[in-house]
Amino acid sequence: MKTTTTPAALASIKLELGPTVTFAPAPEHFDADQILMSRAFDLVSPAIWGAADWRAPVLAVLTDADLTAAGVTLEQVTAAVEFFTATKATVVTTNAHIIRAEGYRAGPAGT
Repeated sequence: MKTTTTPAALASIKLELGPTVTFAPAPEHFDADQILMSRAFDLVSPAIWGAADWRAPVLAVLTDADLTAAGVTLEQVTAAVEFFTATKATVVTTNAHIIRAEGYRAGPAGT
């Protein structure tokens, strides 16, 4: 079931995420699933991990504390990788979660 986020709920999310967060102009509401996907992908985005841009291969190491702090699950992160890159993420868990994916550019959407 999809849910939508009201402007009041977005204000609450902004308070939770911090004062430097800004939202792009959009229709009257954001889809809560889109917000969650973005939050999850931000943890593993190749651009965050040193690549030139988000379309590069995904290689990230996350702890359970990282996931908790972002308010997402490992399953949501892997779903976000597939949503944004059209490639499947693999996860190896030891003391942390190592997440890999071919990335947008190498996947079917990037060709």
